[in-house]
Amino acid sequence: MPGGLAITYAGRHAKGARRVAPGRSVSAAADRPTSPPLAKRALRLALALCLGLAVFVSCILAISVAHADDKPSLWRSLDAEDLRQRFVGSTIEGVYSDGEAFSEELKADMTTFYRDQDEATDGQYELKGEFICFAYPVPIDTGCFRVWQRSANCYDMYIAEDQGFPSVGLYQRMVGTGWDSRFWRSDEAPTCPGEQLARAPAAAPHQMARAPAPARGGPAT
Repeated sequence: MPGGLAITYAGRHAKGARRVAPGRSVSAAADRPTSPPLAKRALRLALALCLGLAVFVSCILAISVAHADDKPSLWRSLDAEDLRQRFVGSTIEGVYSDGEAFSEELKADMTTFYRDQDEATDGQYELKGEFICFAYPVPIDTGCFRVWQRSANCYDMYIAEDQGFPSVGLYQRMVGTGWDSRFWRSDEAPTCPGEQLARAPAAAPHQMARAPAPARGGPAT
């Protein structure tokens, strides 16, 4: 209008027109920055989430790489080659699930010398795939066992599934329950958890019927 007066409106505008507060000029409202559209806000949020996820994944990968050297040797069942490399020609010491201690010399000629609080006897052993099998001429623990490596020098023995006892699943092996015996090499510092040895799981059956030991020089069956 003449005289430089700004046009002002009050109340509700027509459909499609920009809303202006009472007493404000249309020109001033037009010059005011408008807020970003919803699509731009969503894009910014998505980019922020992606960046956070990328940082998280990078951290996980870094941790995995840092521990990559440990994974091949820990938390798994040992096969015949693993068993041969770790135990043939060595002496192991350990405890049964009821807390009784034992030791056994696993000689290179596949004979053993076993000792516990009640027995001391010669025996024989054989490696069969993922199992180590023992036989003795006296009625003490015998049979085939799966060996699970729990830590650097800590191993659990589990009775083989086909010997008339309930099988122990992967979950039990991972959490450290259901083992028949827990042992370590005597020439290295044991890494078994002392608190688990003090509170051993419910006794697994290890007083199995003994078969006579095979003739000297023959494999255990």
